[in-house]
Parts: sequence; C-alpha cells; structure tokens
Amino acid sequence: MIKPQVNRRASGQRSNESGLKDLVKMSPLNGHSNLVMVIEPEIEGISLPNWIRHNGDKIEAMIHKHGVVLFRGFDTKKDEDGIAISASLPWKKEEASAWENTAPRHKVRENVYVASTVPKTESIFFHSDHSQSAYYAEKVSFFCAVAPEEGGENPFVDNRIILAQMDPEVRKTFKEKGWRLVRNIHETLGVNFKDTFWDRSKEEVEAFCRAEDINLEWHGNTVKTIWTRAAIVEHPITGEESWYNHIAFWHIAALPNQVRESMLSQFGPEGMPFNVLYGDGTVIPDEVIHHIRDLMVTHQESFSWQSGDYVIADNILTSHGRTPYKGERKSRINLFNRTRRPAFKPK
Repeated sequence: MIKPQVNRRASGQRSNESGLKDLVKMSPLNGHSNLVMVIEPEIEGISLPNWIRHNGDKIEAMIHKHGVVLFRGFDTKKDEDGIAISASLPWKKEEASAWENTAPRHKVRENVYVASTVPKTESIFFHSDHSQSAYYAEKVSFFCAVAPEEGGENPFVDNRIILAQMDPEVRKTFKEKGWRLVRNIHETLGVNFKDTFWDRSKEEVEAFCRAEDINLEWHGNTVKTIWTRAAIVEHPITGEESWYNHIAFWHIAALPNQVRESMLSQFGPEGMPFNVLYGDGTVIPDEVIHHIRDLMVTHQESFSWQSGDYVIADNILTSHGRTPYKGERKSRINLFNRTRRPAFKPK
C-alpha cells in the first residue's frame, strides 16, 4: 500500500532543505519597527500551529529581541483556531486565578479569557499584566476572532526604551525605592472581594496573600491590600533591565481631574480604590507620573486588528493598552509562564 505523503511545506513542517523563511516572510511592522515583527505565510495552506511547533525557539528569540510578534494572514478566524495556536506554543499556559484579579476577567474556557470588559468608549492605558504580583506572567498572547469596525487597537511600548528615555533622577529614585500599590476593595465599586480572589474563602485569601507577599487588612466591608515591588526588574531570560509596573496606570494623577476630585472627596487619599506610592510609602509627585505617561504615549506603536491576527508579547519587556472602538470586538488572551520574581525591599 502506498502511504499518502504529507505536504511538509503546507503543514508547517520543515524538510532538511527548507529553512525558516521558505514558508513565511518576516518583516518589521510598517517596514521600520524595532518593536513589532510581522510573520506572514508565503504560500497557502500553512498550518500555523504546526509551524509554531517546529519553530518555537526561533519565535522565543524573536520575542526576546523585539518584544512583540504578530502572526497575520494565516487561515485562523475562529475561537478554536486561536486555542489551537495557544496550545502549540512551547510555554506553560496559566489560569488567571493563579493571580489576584484587579479588573473584570471572564473565562472562555481553560486558560482562555476575554481580553477586556472595559466599555468600548473608554481607553486602557499602558500596563504589563500582573506587574504588581510576586509572580511574573512572562508572556501574553492576543487572538482577534472578530476585528472591530473602527479603533480597538492594542498599542505596545518597549519598556526598555521607556527606562532608557526616563529622566535619570526619576529612574534612580524608582530603582532605589520601587513602588507600592494600595488597593481598597469596595463591595459596590469595581471588582469586589469575591471576584478579586476568585471565590476563595477568607482563610484561603489570607494564605494566598501570605504566599504572594501581599499585606492584607480587614476594615469592615472594605479590604485593603498592599503590594511593594521593584519598579525596574531584570528580565529572567535576557538579563535586560525593564520598566515593569502599573505606576502610570493606577496613580491618582492618571484620573481625569473631575473624577479624581470626586473620588478623593468620597474616599479620601487613604481609601481610594487604587493608588500608587513609592515603595517606602512616600508620595510620587504628579509631574513624575505625567513624565512617564508622556514617554509611553510618545513611544507607542500600534496596528489595526484584522480578524485572525495572533499576537505574542513579552509581558516584561513590553506594555500594552487599548483604544476605544466601534462595532463588535472579539479578542481572547492567554497568559504564559508564571514564575516567581525576586523579593524587593526599598532603600
């Protein structure tokens, strides 16, 4: 019996003669980006999951060098396609419940989540997922099953560039002091206690916080959690220093003035749902936050989503945001490689 031959080129497998570029073409976003590399098929019929399985090391090296890889133009349009791509990646897929929850996060299926439930009229500023945690999420992926009619981009910034361009005195202070996130969990505002800790009991939450180096305080119907972390970290693989935090995201200076004044009058500085301080508990001046936010806006890179796009980003070397959009937007995320980060004490 003659066995059917496998078309190695179409399946994504490589023969001894074929190389990485035989099946796909790789180019910088817009022809000049150092941050986002685009990988597109050179021929029809390539199975992206199969291609990834045979080129995982090269993909990882590319992500560590540039920060973001965008797969575009492959036959990947359904949720099942995105799940198959994620399953083919050479990293451990993580459940979001391994971390505390600071924003609404809806599970689609195992290890797969809706990217965001923030209203489409609002933007989301740059951040690295779970940067306040004692554990890194080393990588994050985005799959676009349905692209919006307009907007909805996920702009990226290179955290290494933000660090390099930062005012030297600002950088030095954060290097020494780190940052502190103070969160007051209110039952009627934002993510409540139950959703923050994924339905854990009080005893389980206390054990979780001890393991995560989170200071936990009970104040009647309000729970206060305090994280103190390094603001500048050394990448666990590349050894590069990177700006890795939510400082410009959660500081009260990031709020519109009217919202900020209203919330301060209601909760006071100590009762704000989220606020950021230096790691020693001293106040970060507003002008420092504006300086960082301006840098991130200046150095952002973005692209319009196309249905079927799949993006992998190094979550330590990059930050991402989201712009407002119109129409339906169906985006899924995965988190990869939960690894313990070094402990930090402010100087």
